[in-house]
Amino acid sequence: MVGALIGAGFATVGCLLPSSAPAAVQPSWSPAVSLVRCGSLGVPRVVFPASDPFHASGQGAILWSGDPADCNGADAAAGPGVGIAEFEPDHTLGAPELLPAAGSPPLTGLSAATATGDGRIVLAGGVGSAGGGTGELSQGPAAGPFTGAGGLGGPGAPIAVTSSYRGDVAIASVSAGGKIELRIEPHGTPSFSPPVVLTSRDAAVTALSVNLDYRGDAVVAWAEKGAIYVRVRAANGVLLTTQRVASSPPSPRLAALISDDNRAIVAWENDRTSVGDATTTTTAYLDISVPGIHFTGPHLLERFVDPPGLIPPASGLEMVRLAYEGVVVAWTGLSGGHFVVRAAPVSVNSIRPATTVSDPSADAMLSDLATGPKDEVIALWTAAPRSDGQPDAAEQRIISARGLSEPSGVARFAAPQLVAGPGLLSEPRVAIDPVTDVAVAVWRNRGGNPGIDYAVRGPSGSDTSVAGRPGPAQGARRAGSGGPSAVTIVVGVLVGLGFVLFGLRRRARARERRRTGLRSQGRRLTRRLNLTRWDS
Repeated sequence: MVGALIGAGFATVGCLLPSSAPAAVQPSWSPAVSLVRCGSLGVPRVVFPASDPFHASGQGAILWSGDPADCNGADAAAGPGVGIAEFEPDHTLGAPELLPAAGSPPLTGLSAATATGDGRIVLAGGVGSAGGGTGELSQGPAAGPFTGAGGLGGPGAPIAVTSSYRGDVAIASVSAGGKIELRIEPHGTPSFSPPVVLTSRDAAVTALSVNLDYRGDAVVAWAEKGAIYVRVRAANGVLLTTQRVASSPPSPRLAALISDDNRAIVAWENDRTSVGDATTTTTAYLDISVPGIHFTGPHLLERFVDPPGLIPPASGLEMVRLAYEGVVVAWTGLSGGHFVVRAAPVSVNSIRPATTVSDPSADAMLSDLATGPKDEVIALWTAAPRSDGQPDAAEQRIISARGLSEPSGVARFAAPQLVAGPGLLSEPRVAIDPVTDVAVAVWRNRGGNPGIDYAVRGPSGSDTSVAGRPGPAQGARRAGSGGPSAVTIVVGVLVGLGFVLFGLRRRARARERRRTGLRSQGRRLTRRLNLTRWDS
């Protein structure tokens, strides 16, 4: 069934394995390009509207927010409000501009972005002098106009947004009275439904996640009062009972997924500081529900004591659904005293063995995880050497690794690739064009000339010039640094011939057995089975 998150075919997905031992980071992204300069810009986003994982429904765009107080006066796109740069039909990036809005007030802060199945970009953020105040919505095509901000009315954070396999959109937010609300915009409709209130009491919500399945069922996960909770709204409007999944310190990194096979997954990572010795322990969990969406207990992904004096990562857990319905979870772990990025697929009832994607000799902290039309995933992280016991922010590098599904059902990560740096770089995000399979990464540059920069990567991982971005789709290349060697090809051919000969021998033996009387026995057995009644 389309949209199945964890089904029968899911068990065939292998572990995410590195294509080779950790290799030197090799550049294959375009050189970094300056998009807009302003020191107060917020976290940028990149969005590609799609009607499904393989077809675009509108033009993509890079978005950001900013306060003009310390911006270049000649750069009107820096603020106030939300800025946008649209990918043109020829896939070049247009000039940055303020979000073209048909109404008022405009958004002044940007918390999250997604897109509908008919090509509109949906933004959630704040309305206020610097993006604070109330949280509101605005939506429209990349070329504009966007609607005036409105529709939420609660605080500007936390807010969670998602889009489904076919372009439905859901937004979870907290009302002015402290209750969690869910709004859904089914594909093909121009606006969101009235809010569905999920909680009956006011509470301080410190983390929030939302996800939709193919049918329109929605799952919302949140953290409040030292625990993680989940509630599901079925597509027919029925609200399932709220479930307490686990205890957790405040503000965990939280992700949730739901499937139309009536299951859901919740993953989270949190930090707990011991009062006695001031040590911090980081723990990552994943909980897979049984059918009917009942959670029975989490799987431990990783637990470690943070190195003394080292500040734990502020981000570090992502979970995504691949184009062909697989699920991958990635998180920030610890190896040899350094933070590392790990990833693993999720099977029908367990987490598969994890692989370390980043180089374990430097501190790496996961920033984003994106999926593409070739059933691939791109992990994006920051890495830096240490200075005075802490990662050196001025020597930050942005690095990516791409995992591609192979015909054998195994997904493999290629060698890490340098996106940008070193420099004072932070908060990178990445997305993949569903038509061309071209990836776009965007980040904040907080160096001497602060602003938003971006880079582009071709579908096959070859060097990509900005002038050609994103180029036409090319044949997918198996993840790896250089393709198979001649020896590998010869061995593969010999092994294949061996299987063919083995199969021919088995068929010959089967024919001989049938000639000696096994055929009649098989027919009698078949008649007997046809008379057997099976109860479902």
